Amino acid sequence: MNCIFCKEISDSSKSVEHIIPESLGNKTHILSRGIVCDKCNQYFALKIEKKLLEKKYFTEVRHRNLIENKKRKIPKSKGIIGGEVDVLKTRDGKTEVVVEDSKIFNGILNGNFKHMIIPIIQEPEPNDKILSRFLAKVAIESLAQRFFPHVGWNEMLIEKEELNPLRNYARYGTQNKYWEYHQRRVYNETDRFFNPNVSDVPYEVLHEQNLVYLQEKQLYFVLILFGIEYVINITNPEINGYLDWLSKNNNRSPIIGENERETV
Repeated sequence: MNCIFCKEISDSSKSVEHIIPESLGNKTHILSRGIVCDKCNQYFALKIEKKLLEKKYFTEVRHRNLIENKKRKIPKSKGIIGGEVDVLKTRDGKTEVVVEDSKIFNGILNGNFKHMIIPIIQEPEPNDKILSRFLAKVAIESLAQRFFPHVGWNEMLIEKEELNPLRNYARYGTQNKYWEYHQRRVYNETDRFFNPNVSDVPYEVLHEQNLVYLQEKQLYFVLILFGIEYVINITNPEINGYLDWLSKNNNRSPIIGENERETV
């Protein structure tokens, strides 16, 4: 077997690859050992995913949704009560406030500071290269997940030259060039859904994804995380085809069917 990114022989690789990081709530979408070699796996973990997870929006959305990292810790957030304080969440959803500044602490004890404000960042900053490269990585890995374990799947992905620009952009950054993506909110982070074919009770959706042809020979990867839809063109670095598709389809999401579920 060869790694789907660097194309080197990866039969001896020991690590599995989470298509979406565990620290974003993914426990099931995993690629088998060798599909992504240990070296590429480690690169993505340190240079792409770690940087993405440390961005303010992703730290806060993980905090709000009680999503633990690999060390089973929920990221802390920041609050303002007479000054900046750390806000922690326990696994059962309780809130703890850590005050290290003695002036703030005494002000709270004396009743001078009675209200705490927790700023909420609703979406990531747009046009972010780390997020763009993360989407490129997830798109390539989703292709591998789609075709595995059909006969010849590995050779097909490795030899497909059309994937090289996106593959190299994800893995190497391609000389600081930028691959466009589109982001927009398609449902609220707190929305709960009902579909009797999925569950007898309302449920939340942390993430959903799919590969779709929206135009002839134009393959797009669509990922929804916490209600925000991200779309990247696998074929080329432009997103205009998706924008055209949106205008012709009443701005609906290409991976959420109109009658798929009800919001409750």
